[in-house]
Amino acid sequence: MIRHLERLEQLQPRLFTAMTGGAAGAFATLGEVGPAVQDGVAKRLGLTPMAVPSRSIVDHFTLSGGLISAEAVMMTLGTTIGRQNAHEVVHHAAHIVATSNSGATFLEVLAADPRVNAHLCAAAIGKLLAPASHTGLRATIARDTSARAHAAAARHRSTPQSPTGSAD
Repeated sequence: MIRHLERLEQLQPRLFTAMTGGAAGAFATLGEVGPAVQDGVAKRLGLTPMAVPSRSIVDHFTLSGGLISAEAVMMTLGTTIGRQNAHEVVHHAAHIVATSNSGATFLEVLAADPRVNAHLCAAAIGKLLAPASHTGLRATIARDTSARAHAAAARHRSTPQSPTGSAD
C-alpha cells in the first residue's frame, strides 16, 4: 500500500498542471511571454506548468470545423471594433455554425457578417482560421521536449535494471 501511495505522490506534479497556451498549447496568442504567463499562473495556483501541450491543433481544428480558431479572429477584430464587440460577433457566428444545418463554414458565416467584412476580407479571415497560423511556440516546445526525452533516456540507461528488466 505504501508503494502505491508513493507512486500517487510522484504522479501529482505531472497530473495537476497549468496549461495556458491556448487551445493547442502553443502560445499562439501570447507569443514569447506565454511560458512566463503559464509559469506565473501555475505558481499562483500551486500547480506545475505543463511542459508539453496535451493536444494537437489539427485534431481540434478538424473536430471543431474551424471553430477552435475563433480566438484569432476575435483578437484581430477586437483591434478595430473593440474586444467585447468582437467577442459577441465571433460568438454569434460560431453559434450559427454549431447549431444550424445549413452546412455553412465558420469562414463563410464570418465573411458574410457586415460587422466582420467591414474590417476583414475573406482571405484575411481564412488566414486567421488556418491551423498553420496557430503554431505559436511549437518549434521551441518540440525542441525542449526532445531535449527532455534525451535526458530521460540517458538517465534510464544509467539506472541499474532489476532482473525483470525494469528499474526499481
